[in-house]
Amino acid sequence: MQDLRELRLEPDTVSYNAAIHSCGKGGRWAVALELLQRMDSARLRPNTITLGASINACGSCSHWELGVSLLRKMPEMHMMPHTTSYNSAITACGEGSEWQLALALLLEMSEARVAPNHVGCGAAINAGQWKVALQLLRELPALRILPNEICYNACIGKFDASSWQLALGLLPSMLEVHCSPNEISYGAAISVLAKAGHWQLAVGLLSEMQLAGVRANEISFGAAIDACQRGGRWQHALSLLGDMLQMKLVPNLVVFNAAIGVCGKGGSWDVALRLLGWMVEQTVAPDAITYNAATSACAKAAQWQLAVALLREAAAERCQDQITYNAAMDACGRAGQWQLALVFLDEMKDFGLRPDEVSFGAAIHACDAARASTWGHVVWLFSRMSRMRVPPSQICLGSAISAFTKGHQWKLALALIRAMPQLLLMPDEVSYDAAINACSRGGRWQVVVGLLAEISDCSTNFFSCQ
Repeated sequence: MQDLRELRLEPDTVSYNAAIHSCGKGGRWAVALELLQRMDSARLRPNTITLGASINACGSCSHWELGVSLLRKMPEMHMMPHTTSYNSAITACGEGSEWQLALALLLEMSEARVAPNHVGCGAAINAGQWKVALQLLRELPALRILPNEICYNACIGKFDASSWQLALGLLPSMLEVHCSPNEISYGAAISVLAKAGHWQLAVGLLSEMQLAGVRANEISFGAAIDACQRGGRWQHALSLLGDMLQMKLVPNLVVFNAAIGVCGKGGSWDVALRLLGWMVEQTVAPDAITYNAATSACAKAAQWQLAVALLREAAAERCQDQITYNAAMDACGRAGQWQLALVFLDEMKDFGLRPDEVSFGAAIHACDAARASTWGHVVWLFSRMSRMRVPPSQICLGSAISAFTKGHQWKLALALIRAMPQLLLMPDEVSYDAAINACSRGGRWQVVVGLLAEISDCSTNFFSCQ
């Protein structure tokens, strides 16, 4: 807009409309509204396109209330809301999960004799939870609207893991109204199956869509690969990735992340690293999820040096987060590199990251796994957890008791056992076993007898004194 004035050209309504539309695409809703106000001082009259673009700008940034407010002000500006204006407002409500208001606006359209269309109906369906979405889909004929792919796709995408059967049931229902499922329909259904953990059905539906003449895209493959990841089927996931390449489909970030994640679960850390390298070749920028999955894969395979290298690479790209550090500390713990695990724990604050119970658990476990006596460091870690108000987990306490046992600190081990109920945690077999060993090494047989009595009361079988 400033460039136009420098050329001694005054912006007109079309220029403002284009600028407001661009602001909406760029997530700059405040600038969009400022431009709308400037039109008044420039003696330019906004039109329905201007208001629609402004409402969209507000909705894209979850400011649905501002979008609806603009819709309400249209009569004051001598404009009557039409289908596109209502659609924009309904979409804004959907972005804010305000399904009741979205539904009210849809019904208001009929009362105002503004014909609703599939775009508005799809947006209203997308605004609600699956039960509301399904009910609205079924009531569309009462509004004289025959559901199409937009409506069905929006509804399928709202289903969760508990309602996957209904999601699958909508696919044949589409054919009953002469509406063919497309790649979006199948992709949404496969995603629901992934959430429900039904990887076999997800892979089967991917094959079914191709038999039906619907070409699978990156989203469909990504959802199926994600289903395999959740099911721990890394070989199936890699096979699907190979199918994508044969179809000359370039995997996107989501697909790569799912494939790398499933490699970690399958112990194929080397394949995970090859996929990470291939991402760079395909100019797909890794994110925190990518590095977390790759670092975790190396940690589980005891490849601590590679895990550390990945952490450093992620930090250089500003992609590291709490999970990346936790995975690197886990790798160090497995390899006996407890000093390095403590360095990473301390380093987290330099990047504005707050250690959680998993972080401290990894550090304490690393100390416990060390050959040297590290019980003093464990005490320090617990002191730090207390100062940061991080509640210890069962794993933290179990590893600490084990470390105290190795350090012949039976009093500390016993103190943790006694403190667990106050933390709403119950000592497990491993914790009792370590505490009994600590006390027996310290010659505290009366305490050992008391602990065994507690075990007997819990009706738990332990074999520490064999």
